[in-house]
Amino acid sequence: MPMDVALRWATGMQCIDRLLKEAHFYENQLKGLQGSAVPKFYGFYVGRTDDIDIGCLLVEWCGGEPHPDLWERKYVTRCRRRLQQYHDCVAESVLSFSRQMLLVAARIHAMRVCHGRLSDGRHFVASSKDNTMRIVNFSHASVHSCPGGTPLLLNPDGSEDAPERCSRCPELALLEETYGPDTGMDAYRLRQANGLEYRWPNASGELDL
Repeated sequence: MPMDVALRWATGMQCIDRLLKEAHFYENQLKGLQGSAVPKFYGFYVGRTDDIDIGCLLVEWCGGEPHPDLWERKYVTRCRRRLQQYHDCVAESVLSFSRQMLLVAARIHAMRVCHGRLSDGRHFVASSKDNTMRIVNFSHASVHSCPGGTPLLLNPDGSEDAPERCSRCPELALLEETYGPDTGMDAYRLRQANGLEYRWPNASGELDL
């Protein structure tokens, strides 16, 4: 049965070795997450043509709706009231994708994998079947004994601690700072439910601490 796949290829042994490293992660630590948090893995192949070594990695094609980029995510925070009034559907889409990003990142960390490049939103893609999130490109990944992180960057004591001081895992802290629920439109409800004051954006669009 025909199916769509994504092909990643490289030439030169150094680049081929990075693809092979990625294949090892798919086959081992990430095997149980294939088709849910990461694409399905279909194999790694090496060949030679015209005296050039070529490596190819085949994974599930993920051509769903693209996730909102970082600029749009910050735009939701800064234009909270206007979006609530005029663009609720856009805002909810942003929040849904942001939540999925955090969840799939937590799942790969639970498998002892640190991606290493998740600050680049291009490594988050959506499934062609149901638009659920996938993480791709593990050529810079590493085995990682993850200490975990906080569920919300709430800072209840009103301190100005940077996110990395509120989470024990730098990669999860960075993602939560960028896409976490305490930075979006529903931050007021979250903080109110936890008995905390809401940090209203100031004139520059940043959150007052």
